[in-house]
Amino acid sequence: MFTHILFMNTLCSLLTFFVSFLALYLPSLKMALKDLYQIIGSRVKELRDLKGGLTQADLSAKTNINRATISNIESGKQQVSLHYLYLIAKALDVEAKELLPSVSEIHILPNEILDNLNEKFVEHNLDELSKNNILQALNKNPDHGK
Repeated sequence: MFTHILFMNTLCSLLTFFVSFLALYLPSLKMALKDLYQIIGSRVKELRDLKGGLTQADLSAKTNINRATISNIESGKQQVSLHYLYLIAKALDVEAKELLPSVSEIHILPNEILDNLNEKFVEHNLDELSKNNILQALNKNPDHGK
């Protein structure tokens, strides 16, 4: 019974932590995702230009993706779907990974957010295991940015 109560208290602390975390940092997370799609779009454009000046219309014909969609992908205005990413990579004769930024290029959690996490951990009385689980779930090394 005591273990169940302890688990529920920990769960409540985690939920409270995540709600406060999201309320404070959701705009930064959205900005990081916007950066991700802008990088992908600029790589599509760059590779399209390197392939003998392939136009958006040419790429559209090779992929059967609407030219306006290609324009929106290149400008970062549209999130490119996975199957479009593969169609574009095939049309450009590159591996799909060449269109994607490395993990170090995209900072899903900017350093300022990571620096504030430890303060939030203390504020919500999270133990070391919970802290590490959260950082792992966020796919970040606990020492990132230090």
